[in-house]
Amino acid sequence: MRTHVVLRHCGIVLLIISFLLIMSAITALLFPSDNSFVPLAVSGLSALVSGLLPVLLTKSVDKIQAKEGYTIVLCAWITAWLFGALPFMIYGGEFSFINALFQTVSIATTTGFATADTDVWPSFCIGILIVCSIICGCAGSTSGGIKIDRMVLVGKSIRYKLHQFRDPQLVLRSRFDGRFCRPDEISQAQLFILMYLGLIFIGAELNIGAGMDLRSGISAAIACMGNVGPGFGQVGSMNNYADLPTVIKLSSMVLMLAGRLEIYPLILAFRR
Repeated sequence: MRTHVVLRHCGIVLLIISFLLIMSAITALLFPSDNSFVPLAVSGLSALVSGLLPVLLTKSVDKIQAKEGYTIVLCAWITAWLFGALPFMIYGGEFSFINALFQTVSIATTTGFATADTDVWPSFCIGILIVCSIICGCAGSTSGGIKIDRMVLVGKSIRYKLHQFRDPQLVLRSRFDGRFCRPDEISQAQLFILMYLGLIFIGAELNIGAGMDLRSGISAAIACMGNVGPGFGQVGSMNNYADLPTVIKLSSMVLMLAGRLEIYPLILAFRR
């Protein structure tokens, strides 16, 4: 197994995490509601430096071996957990290392366990957990969410389309896992993400219309669609769904089923 291949791809994951953390830090600076700017900025810069080193010092390869692929997935998840928990730990307070790490892993893997009341956490922490709830696991994972592979595939297709806008004669094809992707594969990923976010929007509208506040309604829809469990507000980690109206429970069950079956089987089951 080539260690430099694993390190390079873990570095790429860190660069993505650093971008998200730095954007969150900029948001915290522009809209200061708590003391979250410093933890986010420090975490983002740490992830940036840690990611740049292996990317700059190792060479890209065209093909990844099976064992290397498994190791990359494992190491990338652990890396994402550690740096995802870093802002919580820097912030201090009730965010001990184990609580911060446990909560990040629980949400990202859609396990749904909780060790602390996440409703009292700063807004940037809640934002990180919501992003984890939407994306969740990798291809083939039993977790819910959009899945990282679809995000990567659609991101690459958007980049290639932008290049084609500049040069219409340019022919580019998206490559994923060492092979070129068919146009229908890209279209399916784009359609899935669109339907996934659309169902969250419809579920959130139903929740809010049935009496939930904005924060609770949106987070409940995201949590049910991703099979995460706890959301925020009325469905936070220290609360449950027991006191919600029947209409919200029914819509939540539909979202949970659609998220677990990844939408398509549910639609095809009712198609003539």
